[in-house]
Amino acid sequence: NSNTIATVAISNLPKLKVLSLRINKLEQVPPLTKCPQLSEVLLGKNFISSLQFVESSAPSLVVLDVSDNKVTSVPGFITSLPELRRLDLSNNDVNHLPPQLGLMDNLEALVVEGNPLRTIRRDIIAKGT
Repeated sequence: NSNTIATVAISNLPKLKVLSLRINKLEQVPPLTKCPQLSEVLLGKNFISSLQFVESSAPSLVVLDVSDNKVTSVPGFITSLPELRRLDLSNNDVNHLPPQLGLMDNLEALVVEGNPLRTIRRDIIAKGT
């Protein structure tokens, strides 16, 4: 099947809990500010390079899967997602993780395989993430 989505517009969806747009051709995702109950965002296998869409949005986000994309950096504001338990960054171009990840009390799974990381800072590992 060659049907894929290249752009997406997400407007006022106050009851949306799961957004799955895996295996498409997305390069950008609009801000998720009007989806306050969103708990899972599944965006694997796209062409996304930035996580800006997460900033100041989705306070209930538990799972963020951006595996197999083109993400190059993890912005510090990711650590302001109080409910985030699983962050999947596997198979991207991330070469640095913000040390604040080690301060995220609820983060249970941090998946970073397949990235050009050389080391993971001790303060990230010390907190058990």
